[in-house]
Amino acid sequence: MFPFSLQGVFELELPHIKDEEILHRIIRALEIERAKNIRYSGHWVRFRGGQFRAVRRGNRLSSITTGTITIERKNERRLRVHYYLAVWELFLIFTGVVVVLFGPIIWQEYSSNPRTVMLILGGMWFWLFGVSLMRVRLCFPWFLKDFISLHQ
Repeated sequence: MFPFSLQGVFELELPHIKDEEILHRIIRALEIERAKNIRYSGHWVRFRGGQFRAVRRGNRLSSITTGTITIERKNERRLRVHYYLAVWELFLIFTGVVVVLFGPIIWQEYSSNPRTVMLILGGMWFWLFGVSLMRVRLCFPWFLKDFISLHQ
């Protein structure tokens, strides 16, 4: 449900790697990015990311509040990876930044025209939140694909 979550699916060709090994690669990738509350069972992994962790600035999971990754075999060679990512923490942070920090400044400057204030604040919010959301949408699948396929 937009704008609080993202989901996607991709396929990989991994003929000689067992599902357990793929799950361990996903878990290792999440551990490297310092995910919290990593849980797994069968063919899924759940984790917690978010802004409120002691991580470096460019951490791949900082925009993701929680996530679930599920793998399923299409056949012996093909693997399908589903992911569901919640980004409500990011939504709340950017909404707060725009309303609390920029709202009073914009209102003071354009108080005679409330539509202009709403347009400016709405544009700022769409820019900040939208760019971050697109970063997650593009980078997370690449991150998983690279880690699943390349790391032994």
